[in-house]
Amino acid sequence: THRLPGNFSGASHSAILVSPGVFSYKNMQWRRPQVLLTLGSYDAGLCFSQQFRGGKDQYQITANVPNAHLINYKNSHNSSYIWWDISYYKDNRRPLWYEDFTFTGESEFKNTILKNHLWVALDAYSSSPEDKPIIPWGAGSITLKNQHGQKPWEITIGGSKQYMEQQKILGIIVHKNKIDRFNTSLHAELQKIVLGPFWVDLNIRGEYLFWIGNHKSYPKYDKISSYDITSEEISMAAHVGIKHGLKKLKYGIDLLSGGIIYKGTSLFMDPGLWCEVIFPDGSLSLLGGIQTSFPDIRGLPESNQRLKQIKTYSGSLLYKQEMFSKLNIIVQSYLHWKDHCPDWSDNPYIFQFEPSLTSPLLSYGISGEFRIDFNDVLSTQLQYDFNQSKRKRNNTYNNIYEWNIPWSIKPLIRLSFLRNKLNVFFSGVISEGLPYHDLFLQNDTLQFDGRFRRMPWYKRVDTKLQYNQPIDSHRYITSFIVYLDIINVLDALTVFKNRNDTRWENVREYYWNEFMVKKPVKLETASIKLGVKASFKL
Repeated sequence: THRLPGNFSGASHSAILVSPGVFSYKNMQWRRPQVLLTLGSYDAGLCFSQQFRGGKDQYQITANVPNAHLINYKNSHNSSYIWWDISYYKDNRRPLWYEDFTFTGESEFKNTILKNHLWVALDAYSSSPEDKPIIPWGAGSITLKNQHGQKPWEITIGGSKQYMEQQKILGIIVHKNKIDRFNTSLHAELQKIVLGPFWVDLNIRGEYLFWIGNHKSYPKYDKISSYDITSEEISMAAHVGIKHGLKKLKYGIDLLSGGIIYKGTSLFMDPGLWCEVIFPDGSLSLLGGIQTSFPDIRGLPESNQRLKQIKTYSGSLLYKQEMFSKLNIIVQSYLHWKDHCPDWSDNPYIFQFEPSLTSPLLSYGISGEFRIDFNDVLSTQLQYDFNQSKRKRNNTYNNIYEWNIPWSIKPLIRLSFLRNKLNVFFSGVISEGLPYHDLFLQNDTLQFDGRFRRMPWYKRVDTKLQYNQPIDSHRYITSFIVYLDIINVLDALTVFKNRNDTRWENVREYYWNEFMVKKPVKLETASIKLGVKASFKL
């Protein structure tokens, strides 16, 4: 469902508010140290957790080598690689390995809970000496929470260190964006303040954001055109939510104010209104509001462009219903209008958004979900989205938005056997393809053809089989899970039939190589994951 601006707006809208992690493996009745081992064809991990003081303290350390196939994607005749955004790499830059480590802890002192979370990841790449061979990522936070008093409160201090890279090759021209960024944030929340018949929730957020950006455009084997951007900012936001509830009617007002206050000033005030009608086993909600955001730093905007506010005006009608205790229905219609939205440059050799180019954007549609459960034996879920998103140019909304998919349907089926020990999942997605700007070659120069085209339908089916065997009687072994995943079954069948992989239907991007030949880029490839997860107590 589409969230309402005003209720969920953040500070600068460009940084992550780090929240404590959730224990992925714990059981309150166990007092001995717990170990979870994962060994598979595409991943491996080790998790160690321990409780102290009768379960009031819980700490966990996890090390993972995630799915390697998420980094390497195959093309029809050569290799392309994806990292953060659509990126195309030549053979001199290949992912070698990726690891991450997580430390999560939770302690309870009387009515107060202390949570801490630290995540560190390392990317290793083989590259030229001027590039970074090992790229560290990281995020962490500490939260102090009191949820037992009459006025619950929560304070979180967090931060993150990230590295982003975009690259695209158009003919002999290479374009690169690199961004090193760091942020730290503070979030304080006070809930359930009673003012007569009304309840008031307050929260305050502050963030410091620093980034170093670099953009390069150069023909291969020729002079490099490059510029650097270093920028920092501090932003603040304060949210007030006032609500009143009757037996069958609830309503409220949300007000968010704040903005960038350092390295320039750009303040905003976003109101939001909502009401909810409650009836037996269901509800109907009406929401409306404004959300302010700023240009994405990945486009490397200058400081004056970064301060330019983007207003989104939204309205939504949400319907929820439960029938026969088995069927759950969610239906939502929505309307969004942006007063201006960053646009692609008309120069095909500039692949990123051009912050100085903007145009209004109108989006509307209907989405929802149907879910049915049959006594833990069979459950089905169907998500759908039908929408239109268009830009306004020449006084009419006749230009397709670059990321608009008019419709998508996502089914999920789960079958359970042997008292839920054996589970079989079937999931998939069917949708209209993404639009794209096609190029043509004229006098050895690439040019847009002047209109958007749309890729064919996108179809994907995944299957998963999982067997979970709990063991209550063994001294050390507590359970083991065997799993088998087949990712993108349709493409797997294509490979098994020895068909040309250029006919795969999940092609949504392309690039032009040094010989001025258009090459497709596969965003998913067929793969099979087989592994086991075993848990132990020491």
